[in-house]
Amino acid sequence: MARHVEQVATELADAGQDVRIAAPRAVRERIAVPGVELDLRDRPSAADARTVETLRTLAAGADVVHAHGLRAGALTVLAVRSLRARPRVVVTEHNLAVGSRRTLAISGVLERLVARGADVVLAVAPDLAERARRLGARDVRLAVVPAPPRRPATAGREEVRASLSIPDGVALVICVSRLAPQKGLDLLVEAAALTERTLAGRAAPGGDRTPHDPSPHAAAPYDAAPHVAAPHVAAPHVAAPHVAAPHDPSPHDPTPRPAGPATAWCVAGSGPLRAELAEHAASIGAPVRLLGAREDVPDLLAAADVVVSTSHWDGQTIVLQEAMVAGAAVVATDVGGVSIVTGEAGILTGRDAREVSDAVVQILTDVGLSRRLKAAALRRSSDLATGADLAAQLRDVYGPTER
Repeated sequence: MARHVEQVATELADAGQDVRIAAPRAVRERIAVPGVELDLRDRPSAADARTVETLRTLAAGADVVHAHGLRAGALTVLAVRSLRARPRVVVTEHNLAVGSRRTLAISGVLERLVARGADVVLAVAPDLAERARRLGARDVRLAVVPAPPRRPATAGREEVRASLSIPDGVALVICVSRLAPQKGLDLLVEAAALTERTLAGRAAPGGDRTPHDPSPHAAAPYDAAPHVAAPHVAAPHVAAPHVAAPHDPSPHDPTPRPAGPATAWCVAGSGPLRAELAEHAASIGAPVRLLGAREDVPDLLAAADVVVSTSHWDGQTIVLQEAMVAGAAVVATDVGGVSIVTGEAGILTGRDAREVSDAVVQILTDVGLSRRLKAAALRRSSDLATGADLAAQLRDVYGPTER
C-alpha cells in the first residue's frame, strides 16, 4: 500500500498539484512531498479521535481527500462530515479483511462507512469492488496500480543458483512474499512436498503415473491459459523476443539428476510465520528454504524455473508484476486482482495444494510450455499499467480542483 501511495503522490506532484500527505512515519519518510505524521493504527484505539481531528483540519482546505485502506477511509469519512465545504472523498481499498470474527466484524463496519460516505471507491480487485457496490457505494471503479520501475537483473542465472547452493539438475522455484497468513504459505509448503513426491515417482524406473502426474506426451491441460484478465487500457501491444528456457526440464533430458530433492523452493521475505513455516516444511519433507528479506528480487525472479504465489487473497500484486517483467513462468492462485496482472501469461489455480503442484510439475516437465509462458510474461509486461494510466484515472476521479 505504501508504494501505491507514493506513486499517487508523485504523479500528482509532477502534474503541479498541491499535495499534502498525512500518514504514519514509515510512509511519510519515503515520500518527498510535504505533510504531517498521522497516528494511524491497525486496530481501533484512543488515538482515533486525535486522528479524526487532524484529518478534519487538513480536509478543511482541500479539494479532494484520497484515503488508502479501510481504516484511513473510514476515519476520513468521519472527519469530513461536519465540514461546511466538504471536499470530495476518494478511498482506495487495498485488502480483503481476513482474521478472527471480531476482526471481520470491525472491518464490516468500516466497509459500510466507506461505501456510504465516499464519493468514489477505487478497488484493487473485482471482488472488493463488488462488495463495495453491495454495501451501497455510489461510484466504484477498479484502481489502476502501475507496475514499479523496472529493475533489471544484475546477476546471471548460474550466479544466482550458485549463491543459493542449488545443485545442477535441481529446479529452482521462487516465491517472494511476506510470511503472513494472507499469503497462504502453508499451501506452498504442501505443494512443494507433493511436487517432490510426483517427480520422485517419475524418476523411479517403471514408476506409475498417477492422475495428478500427467504424461509429458499427453495434451498439456495448461497449454492455453484458463483465465482472462479484466479489460485494461494500456500501451499498444509489443511482441517480446522469444526467450529460450534456461534449461530443458524434459523428462528425456539425459543429464542425470543428483541424489536428493528434485526442486528447491526458496521464499524471499520476512514475517511472523517464519518459525511455524520452517517447522511445517521439516515435518512433511518439503524442500522449502526461507531466505528472509532480500534486495536481489529481480535476480531471483529472472533465475527461477517457476515463480509461485499461493496467496489466499491478493490485489494487483507488485511481485507478480515484477515476475512478468522478468519473463518468469508463473503459477498463482486465482484470487483477488491476480488475473488483472497476469492476463493469459500464467497458470492460475484454485487454493489447493494439489492444483498448485500439478501446475508446477507441468512446467518443469514440458520445456515447450515453459518457453511459452516465459515469452507470454514478457509480452504481458508491456501491457501493465503505467504512471500515465494512474494519472489519467486520478484526473477523472478527482474532477475539477479549483477551490
